[in-house]
Amino acid sequence: MNNFFYAFLEQLMKILKKQSLIYALGFTSAITFVIYVLQKQFGILNNYNIFILFIFTFFITIALFEYKYRPVKKMSKRKARKKLKEFLEDDNKRTILEDLYNSEGNPVNLNINNVNVNMLAHFGMIFSPQNISIVSPIAMYFGEINKPYVLTPFAENELKKYFEKDLHH
Repeated sequence: MNNFFYAFLEQLMKILKKQSLIYALGFTSAITFVIYVLQKQFGILNNYNIFILFIFTFFITIALFEYKYRPVKKMSKRKARKKLKEFLEDDNKRTILEDLYNSEGNPVNLNINNVNVNMLAHFGMIFSPQNISIVSPIAMYFGEINKPYVLTPFAENELKKYFEKDLHH
């Protein structure tokens, strides 16, 4: 049941991903709470008090979930370029990035247990357009769990500049 709740909230957050929508929900929640307090003080809208409290609680829960479980923080472009440069100095990560760059936007199956793949994904250089992988029990036993990955637009642009610079030198 707990996993279902988190899966539901995660899907809800994908829908509500835009920051402006979260602010609008927070503003609506605040207004709803003020109306709730005013109705308790002055007896206005007594028939709707549970509904208003439910809406306020629901949107506060969504806002807290968004704050706690937000995706990897976006790095500044300067820090991201520096991190990408570090990754290009590592032969294993460079090979992965080159394979993805040479695939011209097509997904490349990479092992999800590979530390280098996880690190590139964590720092926002690559991502998987697929949330779930279908894995056979034999592949799971041997740890060969592959998932399609592609470069992020930032990484693709930076690698394009990097490889063009390499060709000219």
